[in-house]
Amino acid sequence: MSAKITPLSLTVQDKARNVHKGSDVFKGKKIMLYFSAHWCPPCRTFTPALALFYEEAKASHPNLECVFVSCDRDEASMLSYFNESHGDYYVLPFNSEERTGLAKQYQVSGIPCLIVVDEEGKVLKPNAREDVQKGNFAAINQW
Repeated sequence: MSAKITPLSLTVQDKARNVHKGSDVFKGKKIMLYFSAHWCPPCRTFTPALALFYEEAKASHPNLECVFVSCDRDEASMLSYFNESHGDYYVLPFNSEERTGLAKQYQVSGIPCLIVVDEEGKVLKPNAREDVQKGNFAAINQW
């Protein structure tokens, strides 16, 4: 997959497994791409902080979205992790080519990894984990 992947070109699911087109849900927004996996201890520590940050930030920053890009080994693990630990945001389907394509495109070398992009996929913040861990909601305006 050599063509640039943009949030607008994605197809994502919500917690209820409803399918959404990226062009419908990401237009004009900042998108946190969260690369993570259930088997990763640092991910399991960071994920609840991200879920809480997203829930609190969404009220005052409606232009913020998040997509879980799973690095899990199977779909059952991904869905279990998404349902039990993640916030009320989106997930890339396990069998989507974009799941691995995004990791390559953004040169993700380790997880957890949180990259903020615009609707066209331009990187706004290459590593937003520290902002999230500190609860730095003001950083959203600078992304």
